Amino acid sequence: MSEEKKPWWHNTRRVGWLIVGVVLVVLLGLLRWFTLPNPRYFWPKAAEDWSAWGQCVGAVGTVLAVVYAARTLQSTSDAQIREQRDRRLEMDFLEAKEAEDALKLRPGATGFPRESDEWGDSEDITGARIFVQNFSEHPFHDVQIFIPEDSFHEGLPLTNIEFWETELIRKEDTGYGPGRWSVIDPLGHPLPDTNFFTLGTVLPGKCRGVSFDFSGYESTMNWHHRAFPGDDPFARSIMLVVVFVDRNGRTWQRTSRDGGKIMRLHREAYRPALAESA
Repeated sequence: MSEEKKPWWHNTRRVGWLIVGVVLVVLLGLLRWFTLPNPRYFWPKAAEDWSAWGQCVGAVGTVLAVVYAARTLQSTSDAQIREQRDRRLEMDFLEAKEAEDALKLRPGATGFPRESDEWGDSEDITGARIFVQNFSEHPFHDVQIFIPEDSFHEGLPLTNIEFWETELIRKEDTGYGPGRWSVIDPLGHPLPDTNFFTLGTVLPGKCRGVSFDFSGYESTMNWHHRAFPGDDPFARSIMLVVVFVDRNGRTWQRTSRDGGKIMRLHREAYRPALAESA
């Protein structure tokens, strides 16, 4: 059904510009009138009058040209802003759809208490494990874990670093989770004086992680599997970073400081992004 065409005087913008034009013509006419010599007359009679009228008409034309150029520039700018906003919304939507599969790689962390009894675990822990679980139907590649130095109470170094793998099994109370861990060979040697660990490819239904002992005192509250604050199990006060590549070659990052929020990374900006997270 076609829209009913409204009369031009219902267009407030057109009416406004028409009023501006009329006021401008009136003002220029008054200016011309009061600058005439006595006795005053309005319509041109001599060559000098025609020259003055030409200057007035030229001034009006110049003003109108400037107004038109400004309106054209504003319209172009508004169109560009709308186009950029639409493009940004479209990219955000596409990235959100792309991240749906990547969100199925879920990181976690747990500490190893020094002592446990019927009352629970001790406050002091000897070490911890950071792991990732693949709940998708596709493998995740180049899975890497980074731990900034200031995430530890006493700083570096970590000791007894080992890499592990297990299958996701269904548990009665908690649903699917890691089963019995098995030691695997390191996929890369840790860089000196860093906490940057490579887990390689995590297959569907699998779980990989890295474990280590602390060189000093660490609180179990920082590394408990029921982390606080945050709704995501990976969210906690200390900074942990997991980076991985999905089946389409897109690189993603999740940190423990934002409730497990996932962020797209460009490969060339990958390492600088880790440095900023630290």
